Amino acid sequence: MPVKVNCVHCGTPVKELEIDCPQCGKPVANKHASISTEQNPWARRTQVKKSNPMLFVGIAFLILSAVTTALYFIQYR
Repeated sequence: MPVKVNCVHCGTPVKELEIDCPQCGKPVANKHASISTEQNPWARRTQVKKSNPMLFVGIAFLILSAVTTALYFIQYR
């Protein structure tokens, strides 16, 4: 159900999603403003982050270093 808001220029009630006021013709809101069409705008969104390949390279390097160091100390102990 569309929400009615008042035009900031002439005070005429207009639908929330209207771009121009039907009475005075002036813009009701910023045309470039984002409009949320979600049922619940306060719902928490989960964002999936893209994995960074350098992170995997760094972790692999650390694991390889730890294994190599452990094998060295086991062999020459």
